Amino acid sequence: MKLYSRKRKSPIKILVIITLLAGFAFAVSKQFVAKKINDIVVAQIGDENIYKSDIEKKLKEVFANNQNNSQISFEKLPDQVLELFAREIFLDRKIIAEAKRLGLDNSTEIKDSIENFKTSTIRQAYVNNSLKDVVTDQRIVEKFNEMNAETENKNEYKYYQIVVKEQLQAENIYKELKASKKPLKFSDGARKYSVDTQSSGNGGEVDYKQESSIQKDVLDTLKNLKKDEISKPFQSGSDWYLVKFADIKKSKPIEFETTKEYIRHLIKIEEVEKINGKFVKDNKVKILLKRDANNDNKKPLEENKSLDNPVEQNKNIEQNKNEETVQQPAPESAPQQEGAKEPGQQPVESNQQKL
Repeated sequence: MKLYSRKRKSPIKILVIITLLAGFAFAVSKQFVAKKINDIVVAQIGDENIYKSDIEKKLKEVFANNQNNSQISFEKLPDQVLELFAREIFLDRKIIAEAKRLGLDNSTEIKDSIENFKTSTIRQAYVNNSLKDVVTDQRIVEKFNEMNAETENKNEYKYYQIVVKEQLQAENIYKELKASKKPLKFSDGARKYSVDTQSSGNGGEVDYKQESSIQKDVLDTLKNLKKDEISKPFQSGSDWYLVKFADIKKSKPIEFETTKEYIRHLIKIEEVEKINGKFVKDNKVKILLKRDANNDNKKPLEENKSLDNPVEQNKNIEQNKNEETVQQPAPESAPQQEGAKEPGQQPVESNQQKL
């Protein structure tokens, strides 16, 4: 007796399944073969093939921010660099596969990072697209001529400076510099007192700076000094200065080749500001969230006040003792009532009353 009957698939169904499988296999093999035909195996690590396209992709990734990346090609890479790139590609594959196996690619943190990267990449793509027809060689030459015209008939100053925050300190340093016995050397004073990190390490030296980039108060003072003369303390912005005039010379015309990339960078900055301004226009940021700064600082101020006041400090100590008594049952031999206090002690307020 047969317990079950087995239906035979119709020849048409079998033919359909075979056709679908064959089509899928053909599509996969076609894609694989296409890569093989149009690509070259550059290296092999274990059972992993590293293709030329993989190297070129990594090359673009590494040198994406290099202004001369157009000059870097696969053919010019030495074997040592190819080996390094192949190793990184192999590690990318293995580590990413392991991370996915652990489900790390599904974490919220990773998804947020990917989304942030996507946003910044798309925004940068828009900026690059906007700049491609703007930052031209002609524009660079025009900017170069403009900058050269600004330096024409201008001077460059070499000087020393001591920068401090307080007027009184500046006046005391000036007295040390002008002392009749063992006067303080200006370079030593700069190293000892100056808050300007760029010049203090060099004894306060500022080496031939173009006058257009010197603060007005400093420049006006330098113009009235003789060689090696030290100025009296004067204020510029929020700081106090003492300067020593060293030398002056005419500005030389800038050279195109040495400043071309810098000018390109300046033009990009100007154009990005225009792009941002196009969207922002006259719109202003309105903070809608209402916050009470006094409430944020209220508790710390109260805590500081209680610590400064001996009476309040004693009350806090006693309060902590009572809170510990409430939380931990007292021994049977020494029962205590809630809210018990020593003679003369102020009643301890509960936490609910304070809140």
